[in-house]
Amino acid sequence: MRLEAERQAAEKRRIEKENLRLEAERQAAEKRRLKAKRKAEAEEKRQAEAKRQAELERKKRTAQRKRKATKRNQDSQMKMRTERQAQPSKGRSTTWDQARYSLQVKAFRSEKEAANYLDILDQHWPKHPTRVLSGMSGKKPIYRVLLGAFKGRKDAQVIRREFMKKFGARDKPFIKRLE
Repeated sequence: MRLEAERQAAEKRRIEKENLRLEAERQAAEKRRLKAKRKAEAEEKRQAEAKRQAELERKKRTAQRKRKATKRNQDSQMKMRTERQAQPSKGRSTTWDQARYSLQVKAFRSEKEAANYLDILDQHWPKHPTRVLSGMSGKKPIYRVLLGAFKGRKDAQVIRREFMKKFGARDKPFIKRLE
């Protein structure tokens, strides 16, 4: 009986040791799992930060490109205006002081809008002089955009028809007698 009791006690100790070993392995596995999870979270966080930084850098470059494009556009508009002012007649046969007729293409309340439209007109009609006449309509300023300087009404009618073919009858200019 004593031998039987010793065997049972030894078996009980062996089972307890085995249980302790299994528990230690389970805890070690849990620690490895948690460590791997923290490492994956840290890597994910690092990648998210890198992506955010890349996005900020892309937005910064886009903004710089837009600023440069705006600056180039402003510089070219200024250059076109100074060139137009420096060479008003460009070797055309009829100048403004010789002209009796012109086409009033549009009229604006803003001088800036009239100048912008004048730039567009100069691009589409480089062989004809253009200008803006300022005046008052009622109590408000008005800026009339003129195209061409013609000695006769028939010359103005020819250009008027060309203008309507190019831009449509909706923007129908009228012949203005210059005084």
